Amino acid sequence: MFLLVLCLLITATPIGVSDKYSRSYHQEVKVVMNTSWYGPGFHGRMTASGAIFDQGKSTAAHKTLGFGTILILTNPANGKIALARVTDRGPYILGRDLDVSWRVADMLGMIETGVTYLHVYIVGGHD
Repeated sequence: MFLLVLCLLITATPIGVSDKYSRSYHQEVKVVMNTSWYGPGFHGRMTASGAIFDQGKSTAAHKTLGFGTILILTNPANGKIALARVTDRGPYILGRDLDVSWRVADMLGMIETGVTYLHVYIVGGHD
């Protein structure tokens, strides 16, 4: 089932992705982002999109990508893959590009390291 969803997401149209990451129809964008994770201190708080943050859901925070943008994240250190949806703004620490929820960090095997570089495929979503 996961592979089916992954295949469907890879072929999704990048609707609502900011101009910085836009590509032509049916193309995903791959970038490398310095990524950290957040969870316990923010669990239950409202995100910038208006959704309530749940550290157990597959979500992410980015400064410019549209809310609802779907990301496929790959940890090149261990080959693990996870999906995330942008629901918040951040991170606000110099040099970091993306924050992911505890669940996503756990799926990617980055809980212990806290910060790592991920391959990020921006495949679509909406504002």
